Amino acid sequence: LDEGAPSWRDWLDSIVHRDVVPPRVDLVRSARTWADRVGPARVRIVLDPSALPGLVGTRRALPEPHVLSADATDLVRRVAAVLGLLVVPERRAALLRHHLRPRLAAIPGPELVVPPEHDEWLRRRAERMRRALTSRMRR
Repeated sequence: LDEGAPSWRDWLDSIVHRDVVPPRVDLVRSARTWADRVGPARVRIVLDPSALPGLVGTRRALPEPHVLSADATDLVRRVAAVLGLLVVPERRAALLRHHLRPRLAAIPGPELVVPPEHDEWLRRRAERMRRALTSRMRR
């Protein structure tokens, strides 16, 4: 959200057309990066948020992420692009994460979703990612 981008629909259409997974959601890439840094035995893909406190060594539940509506997400992305011209990247990220995003999370609305016409692409990419992750975990 803090980098600015085209509209959700334009961005998603280009991702599907190129058949790529964006780096921030590429679990295979993240797992490989962290395996190189800390060793594969220390890398865990966690799908159940309730398991995280035990894995990171705390008893308290971790804070819930701010969930934004589709309109709020689009607004943050547009503000990020303009804000990027006015402040350094670190300040932009802080303003968006700590000030704008929490305020917008309080406003209800439908969440951002992948349109049905991309369901098959999403299913194929998810299956490819699952296979890659499980094959790495067996090694």
